Amino acid sequence: MSILDKFIKANHHYNLAISHLEQQQYKEALAEFNQTLALNPRYTLAFINRGKLQQQHLHHPNEAAADYEQALTLDPHDNQTRYRLAVLYQTMNQYQKSAQHFRFIMIDVRWTKKNGASTALHDFDTNQYQSAAQEMHRILSALDFH
Repeated sequence: MSILDKFIKANHHYNLAISHLEQQQYKEALAEFNQTLALNPRYTLAFINRGKLQQQHLHHPNEAAADYEQALTLDPHDNQTRYRLAVLYQTMNQYQKSAQHFRFIMIDVRWTKKNGASTALHDFDTNQYQSAAQEMHRILSALDFH
């Protein structure tokens, strides 16, 4: 199969997955996302949306985290996905990982001093990961950053 054929077929499976999601057919959506990624393992949106599916509907947080991590490997500056991952890690009580992702967002978008994140960054630097993650989540939520 040519690269173009794989690309077209991957897009077809991705669109089917989105259609299944809209119809709340979650197992079918998962199967289509899996087909998409088998054909195109660099399809960032497929990783993101499969992660959302795993997190929100199938309640598989570890699989969701793996999908978000893979999406960030492909696009390290996707702060919306990084935010989802940071919140997910916070709900999984993995505060160090959560704080690391929140910290990356705060530094990457240059909001540290402007939005009062210095306390959160100090907590991170002193290994107080839970309070750092909670403070960064509070700041980003107030900014309506999702």
